[in-house]
Amino acid sequence: MAHSVGQRLSDRTIKLAEVAQAIQKGDLTQRAEDGVRDELGTLGLAFNQMTDDLTTLNRTLETQVQERTAELRTSEARIVTIPGSEETMVVVRDITERKAHEKRLRDLIRSRDEFIASISHELRTPLTAVMGFAELLRDTESDISPAEQEEMIQLITEQASDISNTVENLVVAAQTEIDTLRSPGYRST
Repeated sequence: MAHSVGQRLSDRTIKLAEVAQAIQKGDLTQRAEDGVRDELGTLGLAFNQMTDDLTTLNRTLETQVQERTAELRTSEARIVTIPGSEETMVVVRDITERKAHEKRLRDLIRSRDEFIASISHELRTPLTAVMGFAELLRDTESDISPAEQEEMIQLITEQASDISNTVENLVVAAQTEIDTLRSPGYRST
């Protein structure tokens, strides 16, 4: 009887050692015998819990690696496997200059939009006066005196001159900007 108990303990110990070796080699599917309430049973439960914890940890790490890999792929970096090796290499491209150009472009677009809004306002005011006075002068049924007509024509002329000056300033500014962008020494900052 003592021999059979010893044999059973020996078999369980060998089985537990085999499970431990399999886990050590990365086979986390191995399970130790459970259900026996003795020292080897407690050790088996500990192995099983350790295996469960390692499996969870591996899944978490794999998920994190996949997330980081996806982040790297969307950035200017990539992961390259080195052929014939277990190693990988991360290639990172410095995009500082490109990001600065993109920011400058966004700033230019915003400035352009603000400029257009400002110019629209600058042109709208004199155009409204020109159109209003022209409509009054065109109305054949209005009783506008010749002096009032002369005054309206004078205001139309002044407002048209303001519009012409604004447009001329726009043309000069646009041409200056075009020349600046075309000059070989120009670099955006």
